[in-house]
Amino acid sequence: MSFLSVEEDSAERRFRRAEGAVSKASLPELRPLVQGQSRKMSAVESFTGTAVGFGINTSANYFLLPLFGLYPTVHESMAIAVMFTLISLARGYILRRIFNAI
Repeated sequence: MSFLSVEEDSAERRFRRAEGAVSKASLPELRPLVQGQSRKMSAVESFTGTAVGFGINTSANYFLLPLFGLYPTVHESMAIAVMFTLISLARGYILRRIFNAI
């Protein structure tokens, strides 16, 4: 895993070639390129993905359930979608927090 961006890596090489001609203080701060996601951003990402899924799920319920002999109204399709959306939102958030902790 690289901890330097291309620009920072290039600056580090120039520093080594100059053999002390450039002060270390003039180089950019070196830090990992990959940082964990905050809890707030995990929730925002999970909510956004789930909101998009809600629209897809509502439509799928309305158009696909009749293939199985079930004929939900738009209101019933939305109610089913709300239940699955809440489950999906919780699942996505919990799994994301677990994987961020690893």
